[in-house]
Amino acid sequence: MHFFISLTIAFFIAVPMKGLSQGSNGAGYPIQIIDGVTSEPIIGATVINVTQNPTMGNGTATDYDGKTVLKDPQHRDLFHISYLGYATLKINFFEIREKKGIIKIYEGADILPTIVVTGRKDQPTEEIPYQIERVGSKQIAFTNAQTSADILLEAGAYIQKSQMGGGSPILRGFEANRVLLVVDGVRMNNAIYRSGHLQNSISIDNSILEQAEIIYGPGSLMYGSDALGGVIHYKTRDPKLHLNNSNGQFYQFTTNAYTRFSTANKEKTVHLNMDYGTDKWGSLTSLTYSDYGDLTAGDKRPEGYEDYGKRLFYIFRNEDVDEIRTSDPNIQKGTSYSQIDLLQKVKYQPTDKLYFVLNMQYSTTSNVPRYDVLQDTVGSAKELKWAEWYYGPQQRLFSSIKAKVTESSSALFSKASIIAGFQRIDEDRLSRKFRKRQRTFNLEDVRVFSFTADFDKYLDKDKRHTFSYGADLSYNDVQSSAGRLNINTGRAIYDELSRYPSGGSTMQTYAGYATYNLRSKNDALNLNLGGRFTSNNIDFNYLESDLDIIQWPEEYLEGLNISNNAMNWAVGLTYKSKDNWQFKGATSTAFRAPNLDDLAKVRPKNGKATVPNAELKPEYSLNYEATLGKQIGALDQNKKGTFLLLSATGFYTELTNAIVREAGTLPDGSDIIIVDEEAHDVQQNVNTGKAFIQGISGNARFNWNDRIILAGSVNYTKGRRSYTDTELSLDTLVAMDHIPPLYGNASLTFQTERIRIQGLVRFNGAKPVSEFGITNVEYIPQYRCYLFDPEGSADNIEYGLINQNPDNPCHSVYEGLPSWVTYNVYASYQFSPAFSVNAGLENITNVHYRNFGSGISAPGRNFSISLRGTF
Repeated sequence: MHFFISLTIAFFIAVPMKGLSQGSNGAGYPIQIIDGVTSEPIIGATVINVTQNPTMGNGTATDYDGKTVLKDPQHRDLFHISYLGYATLKINFFEIREKKGIIKIYEGADILPTIVVTGRKDQPTEEIPYQIERVGSKQIAFTNAQTSADILLEAGAYIQKSQMGGGSPILRGFEANRVLLVVDGVRMNNAIYRSGHLQNSISIDNSILEQAEIIYGPGSLMYGSDALGGVIHYKTRDPKLHLNNSNGQFYQFTTNAYTRFSTANKEKTVHLNMDYGTDKWGSLTSLTYSDYGDLTAGDKRPEGYEDYGKRLFYIFRNEDVDEIRTSDPNIQKGTSYSQIDLLQKVKYQPTDKLYFVLNMQYSTTSNVPRYDVLQDTVGSAKELKWAEWYYGPQQRLFSSIKAKVTESSSALFSKASIIAGFQRIDEDRLSRKFRKRQRTFNLEDVRVFSFTADFDKYLDKDKRHTFSYGADLSYNDVQSSAGRLNINTGRAIYDELSRYPSGGSTMQTYAGYATYNLRSKNDALNLNLGGRFTSNNIDFNYLESDLDIIQWPEEYLEGLNISNNAMNWAVGLTYKSKDNWQFKGATSTAFRAPNLDDLAKVRPKNGKATVPNAELKPEYSLNYEATLGKQIGALDQNKKGTFLLLSATGFYTELTNAIVREAGTLPDGSDIIIVDEEAHDVQQNVNTGKAFIQGISGNARFNWNDRIILAGSVNYTKGRRSYTDTELSLDTLVAMDHIPPLYGNASLTFQTERIRIQGLVRFNGAKPVSEFGITNVEYIPQYRCYLFDPEGSADNIEYGLINQNPDNPCHSVYEGLPSWVTYNVYASYQFSPAFSVNAGLENITNVHYRNFGSGISAPGRNFSISLRGTF
C-alpha cells in the first residue's frame, strides 16, 4: 500500500503538469450544474462561452460535484450548457450571477434512460455503446431500500438471496464472480469470489452513495477479468468544497441525518453524516447502524402448495440444550442480524484542475444466519439438521487514495486518474449439527492491494479525437484454516479440511489497455475501439497432514502455479439523429480467469462435495448487442410539455469453456468422499464446450409536464450450454443456471415541488423445472428416459415448489417456481429544504414468493417510514 501511494505522489511530481496551477488564481467564477428536479449534480455537462467561442469549441466540463469554473466571464457573455438527456440551456453571465452560480437544467433531449456519467473514468454517456442504468441518491432515499443490493432492483438487476444478510445481483444470466463489483473505482472481486451466490454488496453503505450504476454486458476492456455479465459501480459521495464564499464565510459545515423503521423485519436504521468544506479542503464523515429482526413472509401462497416456504420448526438453544420449537410459520426464524458502516473521506484540491481524495471505509455485521441451510433436514422424519449455520461477522476494511487531473497541457495526457487501494475481507463460516457439541469453523482472510491508472489524451483542439490508455495491478493474499470448537469446553482443534488450500494462496493480475474515441463534428456519432491484455497468476499449496480426508498429490503439496493470459477487444458506436432516434451497437470479447474459488475450493453441501480441479481454463465470451431508442416530444425549460421515450436492447453472448459444476473424482480416482461422517458425491468445476445466452429488454417512459410520469421495463433471458456424458452416449444442450425468468415493473408517478407519490407493480414469470441448471443426468432403463437432475446446481431448485407424489420417475419431484406480482406504493413530502419524510407500503396483497435462486422468501406486506433532516 505504501508503495502504491508513493508511486502515485511521485508520478504527479515527476510528470510535467503545465497549466495545472493556474485555474484557481486567475479570474474565474465557480458554478454548479444540477438536475432541476432531483438537485443531483450533473457530471460531465458541457459549458461553452458562445460569445468568446462562436465556433462552439473549447468548452469545459463539470466535475464529479457538477462544478466547473467560468474563465474571465463578461457581464453579457452568453453560455450554452448541455448534456445528453437534458434540454440545452442558453443563459447570460449576469443571470448566472443572479442564481449565485447554481444552475438547473431539465430532462428533454435524451432519448434513452441512461446515466449522466459512467465508470471509473466518469466517461460521458454518449461515448458508451452499452446499455447503462443508474440509481441516484434521491431514488435510493425515496424507496427506502435497506441495502446496496436492494437498490439495484431500480436499475433492472435481478437479486437472489440465500439469507436476509445477502443479495446477489444477476446481470444477463451471469452472477457472482461473473459480475464485477466496483466501489469508488476499485474492484471488489477477489480471489475467493465464488460462482454460486454472493452477499458482498451489502457491505457498502447505501446511505452515503451518490449513485449506483450498472454497465450491462462485457466490461473486460476497462476492468479485466470477471466482467462477463456487466459491471456494478457503487460511487460514494465525495466531500463538498466551499468554492463560493461571496458571503464572507470561508467554510461550510453541514449535518445530514435520518432514521428509518420497517415492519416486515422490524428494521431500525439510524444514519448521520457530517460535511465540512473550505475552498481547498473537504471532509466527509458517515456512520450508519442497522438492526434487522426475523423476516416475515407473505401468507398468500399458490393454490395447492399451502406449506410453500413455511418455517414450521426451528432450533432454539435453551440452557445449553438444543430444542425444536414452533412459531408463526410466516416468520422466518434465523434471519436477524445487525450491521455498522463507517466512512471517512478527505478531499484536497490545490487547483481547479487537480484534486486528491483519501477514502476509508469499514463495514461489519453481527453473525449472519445462513437461512437456506438452516432449513436442511435429514432422515425419513425430515428432522432439522443444523442447530447453527452462520457467517461470522462480515468485515470489510477499505482504503484508497485517488489523484485526478481534470485538465492538463502535458504531452502525455489531457486528463488522468490514479487510484491506489487496499482491502481486507474476513469471511468466516461456522456450523453445528443438532444436539452436537462440536462447532465446525472455516476461517478465510483476504488482503488485496490494487493500483489503477487511467489517462486520456485529446489529439485535437476540439477534443473530437481521444486516445486513452491505462494499467491495472492487483495482488491477493488468501489464508484459510478450519477446525472444530467444543462449545462446552471451549477447546479448538484445527483438524478439518480447509475451504481453500491450507498452505496459503496468492493471485496476481497485471493488465494494460488502450482505446480510441472519435466524436463527429455535429456530435451525432461516437466511435469507440480498443484492446486490453491481462495476465493472471495463481499460486497455492496444501500442507501435508495425516488428518486430511483427501490425500493430496505431491504437486499439490509442493505448490502449483497456474497462469492465464488473455487479449480482449471491443468496437462500438453510438448515433443520435436530429429527429431524436438513437442507436447503440457494440461487439466485444471478454474473459474470466478461474480464481482460487473455482480452482481449489472444497465445499460439501446437500450430499455433494465440490473438490479442486487445477486443470480449469479461462472462460471466454463473444458478445453482440444493440439498442434502439426514440424520443417523441420534449419538455421546455419551464418543464412544460410532453415526451415519450421508448427503447429496446437485444444481446447475444457465446461463452466458450464455460465453467460449470458436474460429477467428478478425487485425486485417487474415487467419486465418493466422507465429510463429517456423511458420504458425498464428488463434484468438480469443469470447462464445458459452449454456452449461449441471449435476451432482450425494453423500456418506456412517458412524462407530462414533469408532473405525471408513466414508466415500465421488461427483461427476458434464455441460456443453454452443451452437456456431454460419454457413458450414456449423451451430447445435448441443457439449461444454464443463473438465468432468471421473465421479470419487470411498471410505475405511475405524480410529483410537485414538495410531494411525490408513486405506484409500482413488480412482476416475475414462472420458471419451470426444465429451465433450471442441472448437475447430473440419470438414465431410467425401464422407462427408457433420461432424468435431468437439477439438485445441487446454483439455481437452488430445492427451495421451490415440490411434488410430493410424482407419478413418473422420469419427471423430477421439483416443479420450479411460480409466477408472482406485487403492488407497492411510495411517497415523500418535503416539509422544508431541511426536513422531509419518506414512506412506503410494499407487497400490499401480502403474497408469498421467492426470487429465483433464493433460499429465503421475500418480505410480506411491509410498511416503512424514514425521517430525514439537514442541519
